[in-house]
Amino acid sequence: MTQPEITQTQWARNRYGQRILIDPQDFIGRKVLRNGVYDHETLAFVEQLFARLQPRTVLDVGANIGNHTLVFSRYAQRVLSFEPGQKAFGMLRQNVQVNHLTHVSALNFGLSNANLRQTLYVETSGNLGESSLTLANLTSPHFVEDLIELRVGDEALAEQGVGDVDFIKVDVEGHEQFVLEGMRNTIAVQRPVVLMEWEMDKDWVVGALQGGELLPGYVAYPLIWNTSWEYWRTQSLGWLRRSWLRVFGRKQRVPCPLAVCAGFGRVSDILLVPEEKVGVVAPLVYTGRAP
Repeated sequence: MTQPEITQTQWARNRYGQRILIDPQDFIGRKVLRNGVYDHETLAFVEQLFARLQPRTVLDVGANIGNHTLVFSRYAQRVLSFEPGQKAFGMLRQNVQVNHLTHVSALNFGLSNANLRQTLYVETSGNLGESSLTLANLTSPHFVEDLIELRVGDEALAEQGVGDVDFIKVDVEGHEQFVLEGMRNTIAVQRPVVLMEWEMDKDWVVGALQGGELLPGYVAYPLIWNTSWEYWRTQSLGWLRRSWLRVFGRKQRVPCPLAVCAGFGRVSDILLVPEEKVGVVAPLVYTGRAP
């Protein structure tokens, strides 16, 4: 529709000492400048998980500029980062190259359940990460159109010679179901842990778990905030401990069984774990009592 976009980029360093090219006027760029990394509460949990999971290959589906990719690269033997948008991909590629990440592959296409070209509506008013294949998902009227390539995940991974996927992060603004449908074989055979945005249409995930066809033998753990009132409300001196944590403590996301956190607020991501790997995640799971 409109494109009030006058952007300039700059180099910064994240909290791990890695160089990262950002747009200081963009939401992700501002978070990097302020906190050393974007989404550090989720990545704090991911680092704990990776220490236990010891991932071989990690997929970053919807990699954007590579904020998460850079962190994943510190733990995984190999990272494949998929980003179809031209602007974000250009920055992602530079962020991989400048840090000499030879075990990271930046791929300029997205994943789906079919091979096709489709319009990506690229947000231009300060939140590149909100770009979506569905125009109705945008909260801003300012966008430009980018014709992108989408490919079936199983086929793309076969071409890359990947057969040991242990972890997949999916953040594709409402296209998550199509991504998983395109990786049915990968999910069924390689049994990766999946961290996925879970904000727009939550019912299909529950249906997929119950049906067992798309996510056979998987257990769901929504990620909750360890600073939320629901997290502390049943604890001794919970109000006091929560107040201390919010000021002085380590804020992060925590996996929680669906049955325990069904009524919790601010749940926007979900961890999907194969039954045989539940033991890896179990020590990190909130079960109704804070540590």
